[in-house]
Amino acid sequence: NKERLLALKRHAEQLRDEHPQQLDFTVIDQRINELDEAWSQLEDITREKGERLFDANRSKLFQQSINNLDEFMLNIEKHL
Repeated sequence: NKERLLALKRHAEQLRDEHPQQLDFTVIDQRINELDEAWSQLEDITREKGERLFDANRSKLFQQSINNLDEFMLNIEKHL
């Protein structure tokens, strides 16, 4: 989707170069800025969710390690 946004920006620049007097680019620039802002927010949200998932997975892996160590200790006790 970022590629689509970049293509849209290139197209707007092309229109500006080809028809500088015929179009009001204020509205186009405003809309592109809104899309840039929305994309930036989406990237931030995605990054935050990824970090939360990583932290949740790290907690789960830590708990599994504790369980494995506990099981290992029980097996050692049985052999003693």
